[in-house]
Amino acid sequence: MKNYKISVIMATYNSAHYLPNSLDSLLLQTVDDFETIVVDDASTDNTEQVVVRYRSLFGQRLKYVKLNRRVGRGGVRNFGLARSTSPYIAFLDADDVYCGRKLEVQSNYLDEHPMVGGVSCQCYTANAALEVQGVLTGKESTLKMLLGSHYAYFVESTVAVMYRRELINEVGEFDDTIERGQDLDLLIRAARRRQIDFIREPLWIYRLHGTNSGSMQGLSERTYSNIVLYRKIIASEHPCRAGAAKRYAAANLKSHVYRIRERKYGYSVRVWFLYLSKMNLDLPLIEWSLLGVKVLVGYRLTQSAKRLIGFVNVMAARTKRLRLTC
Repeated sequence: MKNYKISVIMATYNSAHYLPNSLDSLLLQTVDDFETIVVDDASTDNTEQVVVRYRSLFGQRLKYVKLNRRVGRGGVRNFGLARSTSPYIAFLDADDVYCGRKLEVQSNYLDEHPMVGGVSCQCYTANAALEVQGVLTGKESTLKMLLGSHYAYFVESTVAVMYRRELINEVGEFDDTIERGQDLDLLIRAARRRQIDFIREPLWIYRLHGTNSGSMQGLSERTYSNIVLYRKIIASEHPCRAGAAKRYAAANLKSHVYRIRERKYGYSVRVWFLYLSKMNLDLPLIEWSLLGVKVLVGYRLTQSAKRLIGFVNVMAARTKRLRLTC
């Protein structure tokens, strides 16, 4: 059996309609010294049929594993890791797409920088139809607080990073107790052991769609996963770094609350309180309290404005009807 330079581990669950784009992007790579391991998290759609159609195009470079029961994102990627044989490990979700030079650029970078444990990159953002909307530059990364100025620019997504297999062996596989955010957990454990570099070039496309960009179920999963993840980060830091870990956790949780503060039913207010209580008050209390006030006032003002606009529209419609009857 051929030993490939790169193993691309693709996690998929009921994404047969997106999968062809992802597999096509692998066929268009400017290098071919890689294997693709598709791990199907017990999908109920026609994912298997889609993969079978691509076997003749990939040949021996495509492996497909379908699990009998769902194990979640971390468990799926761990299955892929257990079946990979390459010194370099890359990841691709079934709804995302590689740019043509991604594997070449990142593997060459690791070849040229033997002391680096992995390398991340920028990415394009696109809608469900793969129409590009913008670029994630990594400029707003909060990892600087936790890992130092080297990480002031960084995109921490699983798909963005190519790792050395030896580094993953050292720090351990994905934590499958974290439903969302296990990529960040692995990255932080890896970066504590060896430096992870960043290429300021978009090398993949992050597709935003209903199930990954803001559904209520996704927001709930993210909330509870964030609690597990950031408590773990705080607990694992050396006592002298606990303050930085708490500030880092607060910055990320604050960002999450802000992203959902316009949701219905005061969802962001409940998330704010849940973070405060479940994090065992390990947050800057004054700053977190001010955030709570902003969220609560902002939510109420938003709801009041919506009611006012609705009232004005109703009155305008009534006035129009009265004029028509006169």
